[in-house]
Amino acid sequence: MAAIREIREETGIATLRYVGHLGHTKFKFTERHKGPAQNIDKTVHFFLFEAPPGSRFDLPGTEGITQGAWVPTEKAFATLSYRNMDRLLAKALRLIVEEEKKRPKI
Repeated sequence: MAAIREIREETGIATLRYVGHLGHTKFKFTERHKGPAQNIDKTVHFFLFEAPPGSRFDLPGTEGITQGAWVPTEKAFATLSYRNMDRLLAKALRLIVEEEKKRPKI
């Protein structure tokens, strides 16, 4: 899956488990740093993956990704940069709860 390859390249996390597709969102922006200004319409697909406990990431700074953080669930919505991301995060949290219900109780 291309998403797994991209995550590995952009974070260094090699072991991931695919949980589900969250949906997509569209962004419009103007790119000004590469020659004449260009209007860009971009569609981004989001997927939920599970990383092993204790995973650390290393961001190489490519693709404009320069920082990241593991965020506690109760603070996740406060960290969103775009208004239209809340529905995708809500779906991710629902999927996480469903996954937890499937796990054997110890």
